[in-house]
Amino acid sequence: MQIPLGSGYKEPGFFGSTTAFGKSSPVTINATLPGGGFIDTSTVTTTPYVMLYTAKDALGNIAVPVSRTVSVFNPCTPQAYCTASGACSLYGICLPVATSAANTAPTMMLITTAAAPATTSIKLGYTYKACASGQQPIAGAECELGATAQDGQNGNLTASVLVCAPAACTGPQCTSNHLFYRVGLTPCHLSTASASVGTTLVIPFSVYDDGSPQLQTTVNRTILIVSPCLAAGAKFHKQGRALLCREAESLITCALRAVLMTQTSTTVVAPATR
Repeated sequence: MQIPLGSGYKEPGFFGSTTAFGKSSPVTINATLPGGGFIDTSTVTTTPYVMLYTAKDALGNIAVPVSRTVSVFNPCTPQAYCTASGACSLYGICLPVATSAANTAPTMMLITTAAAPATTSIKLGYTYKACASGQQPIAGAECELGATAQDGQNGNLTASVLVCAPAACTGPQCTSNHLFYRVGLTPCHLSTASASVGTTLVIPFSVYDDGSPQLQTTVNRTILIVSPCLAAGAKFHKQGRALLCREAESLITCALRAVLMTQTSTTVVAPATR
């Protein structure tokens, strides 16, 4: 039997039987290499391997051994066999093996500004939404800018950033419902009106690459709910959909009162303005 260099040895099989019991019955067969070891197909043989097969029936009768001769040959002759690639050399030269870069997870970064840090303070009752096109967050009128994403294999993935997505959100239906640039913060179901001062809300942004398996990266924006009143220590209470502030020292400015009055979900009302 001859096998090519580097192909690996696969036993073709063997069979034996006995008629010691008046009918054909199976026997026990052992296959061994004299001297032990194994058939090494990484080296061309100068002396063939001899596989020895012995058989014994249930009465202890031993059959005459049979053997199989195994030789390993170079399929590339007269060229050399290149072990690293499993291919034949070209004019005696083994070409380098092409390697592909390992798939790595994407990198993500929150888009932050002075008014929109990684942990952003939002007044109780304020409606926090994604920034409109060209809009920048300012103090008292914060909005969500989202995150950027880059991948070594897939390039810029910012348009594929998901928001508040469930685990393993890779199907087209799931991704469509959670693409930040398309749906904003709708999937997050944020409710700053029902939260308590001091509550933290987490907005997760995630992205997947196109590798196999797909790799994911996540970054979070933390929203801290703070008092709707200007003065430190000022008390407030809810009256229907309104929040009434009782300032300790100073009163709310007219400009800030105008901003607060534009909020449709919950209105912060100051006692008076100057």
